[in-house]
Amino acid sequence: METDQSLGELIKELRDDMIILAKEEIALAKTELAENAKRTGKNIGVLAGGGLTAFAALILFLMGLAKAAAALFINMNLSPTTSEMLGYFIVAIMVAIIAGIFISKALQVLKNNPLIPEKTIETLNEDKKWAKKKIK
Repeated sequence: METDQSLGELIKELRDDMIILAKEEIALAKTELAENAKRTGKNIGVLAGGGLTAFAALILFLMGLAKAAAALFINMNLSPTTSEMLGYFIVAIMVAIIAGIFISKALQVLKNNPLIPEKTIETLNEDKKWAKKKIK
């Protein structure tokens, strides 16, 4: 009869331990997700702010560059309309290439900061192993 009580107590203890463990894992997951979301949000904000600031200065520079290219084409005896069109077209291609580089870099940074709670997953796997040992 004592064996039944001991087994019952062991099962109750295991259940209580598992409840405490589950609560701790949930708290860890919440904390880790909040940290990851905060870091990602901050990086997105910095990226957007930097992009907007650079965009304002870049517009003026690019307009001047396009006008300079147009002046070169005029000196090559092209019509003013064709020269201006070619100047802006060349500058637009350059800007598209630079934009692609910036976007690629930003996506790479965001990709390297996953929102998956890696620590929580790791501890859940450890808890699973612990529970299996406890049941045996």
